Amino acid sequence: MAKWTRRKMTIDGRVIGDDWLVKRDGWVVGRVRLQNIPDKGLKWLWQTITDERASGQVDTIEHALEKVRANATETWPVERFR
Repeated sequence: MAKWTRRKMTIDGRVIGDDWLVKRDGWVVGRVRLQNIPDKGLKWLWQTITDERASGQVDTIEHALEKVRANATETWPVERFR
């Protein structure tokens, strides 16, 4: 089962965005960086991730990343590193 981890990005103590890491079995298999998007976008993203996790569809990492890509300012390809 994949797991989403949220990490706040800060500059001088000010939050400028979020990094979302997708991990499976201890490996990072995908990530999305969100910056300067309205609160409404963050609420939508959190709800989407929550729904994906509840339905078990988050095992399809590419599918989950596609759903959040519309609000992402930067995306990375699937990577495998610890």
